[in-house]
Amino acid sequence: MKTYAFLLLAVLMTIPAYGQKKGKVDPKDVTIDSLIMVNKGLTGQLDSAAMDLDATLIDLAIYKGVYTVFKDKVVKEDFDPANTGMIIDTLMAAREAEVAELNAQIKSLRDSVTVLQTDNVRLQAALDQMVAGTTNKDEIIEELKQLKELLDAKIITQDEYDSKKVKLLEKW
Repeated sequence: MKTYAFLLLAVLMTIPAYGQKKGKVDPKDVTIDSLIMVNKGLTGQLDSAAMDLDATLIDLAIYKGVYTVFKDKVVKEDFDPANTGMIIDTLMAAREAEVAELNAQIKSLRDSVTVLQTDNVRLQAALDQMVAGTTNKDEIIEELKQLKELLDAKIITQDEYDSKKVKLLEKW
């Protein structure tokens, strides 16, 4: 029984193999296959060309936007796009001239600040000397009291007292 089952199984498996047609390939099938391959190649080229066209359209839109902004904001009038390089060079030269002028002004102001700082230090030193030369208020009051005692003791006259009092009050 096992032998019959094995033979039956072997026959069933070989029938489809013998059932296939082994002959020449139909020329129509070859033509269809080659046309399909050509169609795939042309579709790839078309997709590539469409992508290039999209990129070109995007570049044109960006160029038009940049041109419009440059025209409206910088030049403020219509101009030939072929002259863009010359216009940019002119603008850069004007900008560099402005920067050079501002740098000269900054240098002049720095020099003025240096002179003012030097004068400030000199005047501060003179003020410190003047303050150091003046006596303390308590000392002036003490001298006025001594002058009054000398006047009361009749050691100095009223005129001497008045003149020395004026000098002391000037120091105040």
